[in-house]
Amino acid sequence: MQDLESKCSLLANVGLVSLYELMYKFKVAELASLLCQLTLASRMAANFDSKNPGQRSPDAAVEALLKNLEQLQSFQHELQLDNALINQLYMHVEQIKNGSADLRANALRILIEDINGGLVANLSTRFFLFVPSQKARYYNNVTAFGDSAFVFREAFEDMYDAGTCYAADMPTACVFHLTRVAEFGLRALARKLRVSLRDHGKPCQVEYATWNKVLDSIDGKIRTIREKAAGQKKNEQLRFYADAANHCRHIRDLYRNEVSHTRTRFNEHEAFAAMNRIADFMQLLAEGLYSDAERKKIIVSNWAGYGSVLGNLNDGKTELRSGDAEDTQGLQSGDAAQDGSGTSS
Repeated sequence: MQDLESKCSLLANVGLVSLYELMYKFKVAELASLLCQLTLASRMAANFDSKNPGQRSPDAAVEALLKNLEQLQSFQHELQLDNALINQLYMHVEQIKNGSADLRANALRILIEDINGGLVANLSTRFFLFVPSQKARYYNNVTAFGDSAFVFREAFEDMYDAGTCYAADMPTACVFHLTRVAEFGLRALARKLRVSLRDHGKPCQVEYATWNKVLDSIDGKIRTIREKAAGQKKNEQLRFYADAANHCRHIRDLYRNEVSHTRTRFNEHEAFAAMNRIADFMQLLAEGLYSDAERKKIIVSNWAGYGSVLGNLNDGKTELRSGDAEDTQGLQSGDAAQDGSGTSS
């Protein structure tokens, strides 16, 4: 229970919690019991007044009501009750305690109904998003992208946001973030090939070039590779770079242009397909642009910046496909790692 208390205390104003955590944080069982008791107290007060018009409520009924109101006061922070209801509760509790409250049965019935009405109005403005279990694992989680989430540092936040949007049933927003992820991959590919980009006759950084311009330059580099002497290395390079370039074209035509130019909206199944395709693309780049040793060096060099973030976002359950933390520690003393943007040191 201590772990649960610690987890609930860290919840932000907006966040996803399990049904169990929801019941615990908002004391659902106690609140439901309290509402039932207040409803019953109102009925009993009405019944007593019908038989004893204008008479004072029994002491036991008054004491039970006071206990219920004090219990409701204790929920004010968890339920974020509005100030009007908090002040109303405080006033009634103090009046009952100091003897100034009107304790006739009908007056107490009206008091209880007012409190009940205010409580229901407050609870009616507390909204919770239901996420099906098969989608919940994508919320605040980047593991769908494998090692690439840790290799391509700049893309991490958009990977995270893509998963969250998918879980929250916002497929078009999911695809938007996915195309941003893919663009970081495109840039890494262009940098690895050392493409030269120009715009209006002047040198242009890859961040400011269009997809078409970058892809055309990549195609030029691939043609240069084709002109090399035949051999296994040439064949492997051609297969990788041609495969990566084709991924880029498909992503551009299927998703990037459509979502960036507001041509269409995407449904859940399309967003899921996009996530799988772009995750495969990013993993292809992570494994193709860098050797295993280079990839581990990049992960180690980026880990210091991600350590606390990953602990919060993924609940400490994220695994590195390329090896665990112990495997990567020995690489820290090696040569300077390449950064996650794909620039060689």
